[in-house]
Amino acid sequence: MAHWRKKDYDTALAYYEKALAIRKELLGEKHPDTATSYNNIGGIHRHIGDQDTALAYYEKALAIRKEILGEKHPNTAISLGNIAPVYISQGKYREGEQLFRQVLTIFEDSLGINHPYTITTLERMTDMYEKIGNEAEAERIRKQLKEIRGE
Repeated sequence: MAHWRKKDYDTALAYYEKALAIRKELLGEKHPDTATSYNNIGGIHRHIGDQDTALAYYEKALAIRKEILGEKHPNTAISLGNIAPVYISQGKYREGEQLFRQVLTIFEDSLGINHPYTITTLERMTDMYEKIGNEAEAERIRKQLKEIRGE
């Protein structure tokens, strides 16, 4: 993580790939920690602009999390929430929006409306709606966020 923060993406990627290899060997392919490694590698690729590779790693993490943790687990939602902005960056706005809505539902149901993950998802949705030009929906969510925060 330190290398990622320092924007030393090549080193971060090498460490994440090494962690993935170790986790696969020790824990197996279908383990939540292995999914986390796939997710981390996807994050590096997304950060450097390689959306297709990021998506492939995010989808591997999602498949493991769905199988091991279930469709409605917060970690499964995290994987969906990582895929959504990749879709948006690829111009697949409807798919990205659907994933964000699914993430929001999972977080609201499992963690509650006041949980930081739920709030972050609403913030990310606001950004998405602004990006795609749906200012009315962005404003609706901003108002919802103000209510949640008691502003």
